[in-house]
Parts: sequence; structure tokens; C-alpha cells
Amino acid sequence: MIELKLYNISELEKLINSEQFYNFKNIPISLHRAKSHFQNPRADKNDTIMIIAFKNNEIVGYMGILPDFLFSTEKVKFGWFSCFWVDENLRGEGIGTQLVEKVLSEWGGKILITEFAPLSKKLYLKTKSFEQSTFLNGIRLYNRFDLQYILPPKRNLFKQIKGLLKITDIILNSLFDIRFLFYNQKLTTLKIKKVTTFDSETKDFINSNNTTQLFKRNAFDFEWIINNPWIINSPKIDLLNKKYYFSSVAKSFEYFCYNILNANNEIVAFLIFSKRENTLKLPYCIYKSEYLQDIILVILQQIIELKISTFTTYNNEISAQLLKQKTNSLFKKKMTREYLISNNLKDYLNSNFIIQDGDGDCVFT
Repeated sequence: MIELKLYNISELEKLINSEQFYNFKNIPISLHRAKSHFQNPRADKNDTIMIIAFKNNEIVGYMGILPDFLFSTEKVKFGWFSCFWVDENLRGEGIGTQLVEKVLSEWGGKILITEFAPLSKKLYLKTKSFEQSTFLNGIRLYNRFDLQYILPPKRNLFKQIKGLLKITDIILNSLFDIRFLFYNQKLTTLKIKKVTTFDSETKDFINSNNTTQLFKRNAFDFEWIINNPWIINSPKIDLLNKKYYFSSVAKSFEYFCYNILNANNEIVAFLIFSKRENTLKLPYCIYKSEYLQDIILVILQQIIELKISTFTTYNNEISAQLLKQKTNSLFKKKMTREYLISNNLKDYLNSNFIIQDGDGDCVFT
């Protein structure tokens, strides 16, 4: 018999502070991810943020929900599907369907989903609650060899020779990195200023230039994201986080923010990068369109200075430009990210909305 239990912020906080939580074979959330949920400025204390499936008092499935607002024809509260898991030994028993239908019921059918597995998509579409989707077109730049991380997930053979792949990376990168010595593109009129605190000028720029964005993130949202990561730095995974199916620890993970200033010291762009080991992403990029090429130069400089192996963005303008121009990358790959829109939410969307790379829970991973 499967029992579904619903958790709001206070109920989930009580669960993670209980002795029972540490005794579960599988845990539904990491401690730092839970604390991030508790600080979400768009969450209400009564929002259901987690539904857990129990069988014989053990966790056999769970679905997390990230509360949010969208701003289109009107301000609408909704939830993002997040961290959907079902015990592989019990798949086919309808646990996933029960979780999805319960979340839809609790959230009035107002749900958005992205970064889902193919099997999960089949389940979502089977409910007949998601009949519309939208896509972001992106690009991935492969800038340095990273075979020791790219190949092992594909075949067991590569796992067995990971040490050899690491040596291969070192040799190839020592040869191919020479090309960066001849990269002379530098910003001439624009200045890059690292943002450690959100001053009034930065807040004003963000608020003045987010009006066409579907979720209208502001400085308060960004401070929450940066100060409450879902992935923390650690050389190894502890016993508790090994019980959590999703990523919660990395050897290195950080956010860094920049203001781009013109000759008059006026902010023309605000960028948030996330760096996880040797990979770089651009979760948020708010800028004046006439400075697009300058944004490209900043990105390419960051890739070189930080010795980035792969860079990924789903910003349509930036992606299109990177596809056209020379980047000194080893390879380029077109990327696509799909968003499923629930039937009860689609009528609130107009046709000209902008989604940032980091919207939903994408900024946290």
C-alpha cells in the first residue's frame, strides 16, 4: 500500500530535523537544498513543496516543487516540478503517476517542467495535463579536452581507464591550449566589475531591464540563489548525501556576478555565471541589446581565464552569435531545452515572453 504525504515548509523542516530522516534508506532532499527551499522569497509557508511516497514506512518515491511567479497577462503563482524520483525496483506500480497527479491537484494544475528525462516526459504527457511546450535554442562550446568526465558515463570500459583518460586530457590540453596565447580580443571601451553586493544602481538596472522576462527576477531573488546553493563544495560525498539520488556535492561550485560598464560608467549588462568544476554556464544575462557583441567577448574571456572545458548557454541571441563567429573552441554543439506548460497555465502566457537559462531550478545545478 502506497501512502502519499504532503509537506509544506514547516512540515519539511520538521522532517529533516527528525531522527527518522537520517535512518531512511533514501532521503528525498539534501539538507542544504531543503534550507534553500525554506528561504525561497516566492514561497508561501502553506505551499506544498514536497510529496513523498511511502511503502512500509520507507521512501519509495518523491516529487519536489519549487514555488514561483510568472508575469504575463497577470501575476500568477505556480510550481516547477523538481527532483522527481521513484525506486527503480517499484517502477511500473503507478507510483510516479500518483505523485504527478497529486502535485497537479495540489497546485491547481499550474505547473512548468524542464530538464526532464525521456521516460518522465512520457509520464507527464500521459496525464493529458501538458499539451503545450516551448523551446530554447542554445549552444555548447567544447574548449578543452575533458575525456575523463565525458566518456566514463557512456561505457564501463571508460570507467576502467579513467586514469589513462586523465593523462590524455593533460597531454592534449597542453598542446591545444597554446592557441589561447594568440587570442587578442579584449574589451576596449567597456569595464567589467565584479558584483559582491547588490547596490542601488545594480538593483535599478535589473528592475528596468527585466520587464519582458516571464519571471522578472530581481536582486532579492538573485541574493537568495547565490546564498543558498543546492550544490556545495566537498572533496567527497558524505554518507547522508549518498542516500540522495540527485547531485548535492561537487569538488568546486560557485556563482559570480559582473556588471559591464560603458565609458560613462553606466551599467549596460548584468551577468551571473555558475561554475561547476570545469564547466561554465550563464544562468542570467540582463543586457542592452546593442552591447551583445561585448557580452560575447566577456564570455570568451571568462572561458580562457578560468580554463573552462565546456560552456553552455540557452540565450537565443548569444547562441546564434556564437554559432556564427570564431570562438577558438574545439567543437560547437547546438543544444535545445524543452519546457512543458500545463494546460491550466498556458492561457496566462503571451507569445513574447523571455525565459532565462537559470529559471526554474536550472540555476542551482
